Amino acid sequence: MATRLVAASRTVKRATHRQIHTSLRVSTSSKLPSGVEPSRCAIDDLRRTRTFSTSASRSDYHFDTHRYVQRLEKEGLTRAQAEGIMNSMAEVIDESIRTMTRNMVTKSEQEKALYTQKVDFGQLKTELQLMERNDLATLKAENDRLMADLEKLKQRLREEITRTQAGVRLDLNLEKGKLNYFQ
Repeated sequence: MATRLVAASRTVKRATHRQIHTSLRVSTSSKLPSGVEPSRCAIDDLRRTRTFSTSASRSDYHFDTHRYVQRLEKEGLTRAQAEGIMNSMAEVIDESIRTMTRNMVTKSEQEKALYTQKVDFGQLKTELQLMERNDLATLKAENDRLMADLEKLKQRLREEITRTQAGVRLDLNLEKGKLNYFQ
């Protein structure tokens, strides 16, 4: 989108420069003798008085309208026909540029969106890291609990084995005692 915005900006800039030079030729040619170029002061004065607006104005054309009308007149059209065609072309071009610029964003809007995305991704990254730490702590606590339960079961098993062995020894000793008593 930024590339299209830059391209449209360059087109408008070129067209504006053409308008300045065209109006210089028209406005200074009547004041100066033929063959004399306008002075640098006249160009600077015109540039200082020229105002630029962000909204599309009907007085701003994106091409040299005077030369276009002259070319159409050379092709055999009347001045009214040439101006009518030129006005139609200007409207089509204006509408095309308005349509094109409607879909574009300014550099500041793009930078704002990029900044917002970076902030959002930063927050997401922080949340994911926090969740990962919490999950790791939960898993570690669960693992510790299971290890403790396992140790308790091992202890109970040892105690049960010890009791069983003691019971078996007692039974063996009783049997030995009976055998010795009866012998």
